[in-house]
Amino acid sequence: MFRGMTINCSRLAGLILLATAALVILFAVAFAKFGWFVLLVPLAVALYAWYRGKRALTGLLRRPFELKGRVLDGAEVQVFSSEFVETMLPDPSENEQEPEPRLCYRVELEITPQATEDGAFALWDPTEILVVAADSKASPTSDPTDDEVGQLESVRVWDGTGWQEDTEGKHAGALRLQLVISLERNVEHFALQYYFQRLCEIRLPPVIDV
Repeated sequence: MFRGMTINCSRLAGLILLATAALVILFAVAFAKFGWFVLLVPLAVALYAWYRGKRALTGLLRRPFELKGRVLDGAEVQVFSSEFVETMLPDPSENEQEPEPRLCYRVELEITPQATEDGAFALWDPTEILVVAADSKASPTSDPTDDEVGQLESVRVWDGTGWQEDTEGKHAGALRLQLVISLERNVEHFALQYYFQRLCEIRLPPVIDV
């Protein structure tokens, strides 16, 4: 058994050595004929392999988030109200420049996921909802946080008798939510997104004397 393995290893080593020698000879002939331009071929191959490998790695890293977002793929969203709450000044310690005031709105809505397939993610976390530009494109090939125009300040869940702070995190099925969202002053129209799934668009009422 071991003798056979030794023979096979010796043959494999011989084939590798033969292939290496053939590549060296081929490169020498190509270099003699084309000069330094022949170096562009392996360079181009290396750059292409790096590009493809980078895309594959990026897709692999984003795959879990894409699967988590699918729980709200095609979800039904009803927006009941959106109203101005207050003007909020960001913490100056978090920004070296002079902080810009942000407008806070309270949005009440209900999100009802579609039935999930067996083995798919069935739970979702409302605190992971993103506030993005209305014209942004939800795509697994881009970072959804690049299009953020606001953020969630608080998330409350209706428990049948009143609004409660969301302490559970993961939920299954439909939820009625009360979101407090802080936005840049010039934002009048935005969208809600869950990972790579677009949920809805919201147009805000005009704000007077803020």
